[in-house]
Amino acid sequence: MNVDRPTDAGARDDAGDDALRTELIEGIRRHRQEFENAGQRSERIRALPADAARTLRKMGMFWLKTPGELGGTPLTPLEFCDVMEELGYTFYEIAGRLRGQARLPRPKAVSGR
Repeated sequence: MNVDRPTDAGARDDAGDDALRTELIEGIRRHRQEFENAGQRSERIRALPADAARTLRKMGMFWLKTPGELGGTPLTPLEFCDVMEELGYTFYEIAGRLRGQARLPRPKAVSGR
């Protein structure tokens, strides 16, 4: 997959294969430390650091809502929600640590994934 801007978007069946969803979620988890470091820097500079923005762009995160036919990241609505949930938890946990709050437990998944 071309991680910068997927080009095989139209070839994906909306009903099935969630390999891209899994790849994105694993990528978020794999880059957690990088995002945490970026969170600490962003508190100081009041912006998203360029290296974190590059990582998110390479992962295809800025094109999640753009249809695959237009060069976006081709996800079904449920896959999109799963990826956004993982990203939200990641940044929520980082924000809590930056503010010295205890890490809150994740609620149990309702989608069965």
